[in-house]
Amino acid sequence: PYVNYLTMEQLFEKTTFPPMFLVTSKGDYMAVRQTVGAYDVLKAKGVDAELLNWDDETLPHAFSVLEPDKAESVETTQKMLAFLNKY
Repeated sequence: PYVNYLTMEQLFEKTTFPPMFLVTSKGDYMAVRQTVGAYDVLKAKGVDAELLNWDDETLPHAFSVLEPDKAESVETTQKMLAFLNKY
């Protein structure tokens, strides 16, 4: 069956958002536009959000989980922990 997904704008009408750390890359063909767009909306609405957008086409969707030992994954995890430790 068809499901009507909510846009970020519609979600803000229904709830509030906690601080968010978003990660994407040029190689994240599944979600790079959506992640950057979500970040833009979060910031416009005053949410404490950070975006780590790797300029690397070799980094796929969820690269930091799929390849945790890769240098970019380690750096991503460190930056995410630093962000989360503020809270």
